[in-house]
Amino acid sequence: MTLRARRFFNNEIVQHILLHMYFPGHMALGYFSGKITGRITNKNPNIILLWIVSNLPDIDIFIPGVTHRGPTHSVITATLIFIPILLWYRDGLPHYASLMSHSLIGDYFTSYGCQLFWPVKSTWYRFGSALQYGPNTRAYSISIELVLFAIMVGFMIYEKYKPIWTGK
Repeated sequence: MTLRARRFFNNEIVQHILLHMYFPGHMALGYFSGKITGRITNKNPNIILLWIVSNLPDIDIFIPGVTHRGPTHSVITATLIFIPILLWYRDGLPHYASLMSHSLIGDYFTSYGCQLFWPVKSTWYRFGSALQYGPNTRAYSISIELVLFAIMVGFMIYEKYKPIWTGK
């Protein structure tokens, strides 16, 4: 490994992204939330945009002084920011669902939780004690998220080749 690569991978932010953020799980949840909402509303969401939007709340790790899973994970903050986008981009509802899946599904079911109603309440919300932090928590989380990601990839392959396989 080159010196440049070693410096890159030794960077604290990069390690946080690689070890703690679990992009594949958020991508999968955002994809499924967006696709389901798209089917209900007869919209065809942009998949790349679903993936990007599903990880937007984690921008807080790049903002000094902002608590991770704090203001950027708030349903209130996300909704206020997304309202103009929904008004401008009428097909944005699946992307909004993808954004909401990050906090309401993905991070709500972690041992840390998130501040869902910031700035009204600074309380941290999480689902019971299902995934309390312990020696195997990270392994379980990564496994679950990789399975979700694999299901998403399988679903995308099926959607792409469905006309060939079914003749429709």
